Amino acid sequence: NYNNQRQPQRQPPPFEWETYKSSSILFPKLPTPASRPKAILHFVGGTFFGSYPRKFYGSLLEQIATKCDAVVVATPIPLVLPGKRLVTQ
Repeated sequence: NYNNQRQPQRQPPPFEWETYKSSSILFPKLPTPASRPKAILHFVGGTFFGSYPRKFYGSLLEQIATKCDAVVVATPIPLVLPGKRLVTQ
């Protein structure tokens, strides 16, 4: 009977990023609620891919947060082309 079949339960996302201003913050899942992170890592993006660190480095940063019990702060650095200032003058 279709109605008696168990519906699969939705799992919460394994990682939840929070945004503060332009930075993204990832808090690791700790073993107990009383646990504290062991480190805070600040990942600063660079040219090109660094403008979107969560998109391009998200899985790497999530693995680091998990393995190190660390809070990860990812700050993007916007891409600025050197000639842009000359064009606007």
